[in-house]
Amino acid sequence: MPVTVNPESAKDSVRYRRKVTSSLKYILWDINFDNGAIRLNLGGQLAIAPKDGKIAQEIPLLLKFYNASDATQHWEFSGNTGLILAALNERFCIDNHGGVKKEGNTIQLFPKHGGDNQQWQLVALADLKVTLESAANA
Repeated sequence: MPVTVNPESAKDSVRYRRKVTSSLKYILWDINFDNGAIRLNLGGQLAIAPKDGKIAQEIPLLLKFYNASDATQHWEFSGNTGLILAALNERFCIDNHGGVKKEGNTIQLFPKHGGDNQQWQLVALADLKVTLESAANA
């Protein structure tokens, strides 16, 4: 599931994208597997964090200015399940609200249950380029 933002400023919400149709700079993310930060590739100054720093059910995810010491910006990656867990409380994970595959749907925190709307596929940039080129030529 691709996710995107409109990064005019910090605190923009993270949203679901049905497909890649616009500039890649708003959908590419840098992942630091050492500290668990997920930063927007566009300059690396903005990171995914829960609204108001709360780790709780149905809290939307926003962009905040990156701060390596802000534990709400740290995530744990479960490679074989695709879950991205809140490092502060691994009962909660990144979730596509209600599993709705609709353009602009909210990405939020939700108790982990392992459903499709909580399974994320991390794709290396080189692999993404090959996938996009294949789709364009199809």
